[in-house]
Amino acid sequence: MYINPYLLQQETQEQIERYRSEAKQSQLIYTLLKKKAAHTFTQLKKQPTYRVAS
Repeated sequence: MYINPYLLQQETQEQIERYRSEAKQSQLIYTLLKKKAAHTFTQLKKQPTYRVAS
C-alpha cells in the first residue's frame, strides 16, 4: 500500500488549522466569561448589604 506523503502532510495541516481555530474559539469564550464574571462580581459588590434583624 502506497501512502502519498504530500496528502498526509496536507491532512495533518488541515487538522492543525482546525485545532487552532477551536483553540481560538475556546480562548474567546473563556475571555468573555471571565469579563462577565468580573462584571457580575463588581455589580454584587456595589449592592448594599441588608442585615436581617434577629
